[in-house]
Amino acid sequence: MTGDEAAALDGGLLTEADVQAEMDEYEAWHAGDVWSYIVEERISSRHDDDPDEAMHTFEHVDSCTGLSTIPYAQAQAREALTFYA
Repeated sequence: MTGDEAAALDGGLLTEADVQAEMDEYEAWHAGDVWSYIVEERISSRHDDDPDEAMHTFEHVDSCTGLSTIPYAQAQAREALTFYA
């Protein structure tokens, strides 16, 4: 799509910065700079036959994938973790 075609399509609402941001995200994806995060909660339980022995497992509570660039993925993961912390 040419610049003229893009301008005609969006009525001139897209700025140069919008187009550059879209290109940067695509280039990050193309280079494999795509990340995911998983937030898990530690669940503790006790054995019936030995109440002094605790068992710990982890349960999935949140996740997201397809986040472009490490800084953006880290920021999103920290925000999700803050919610559950």
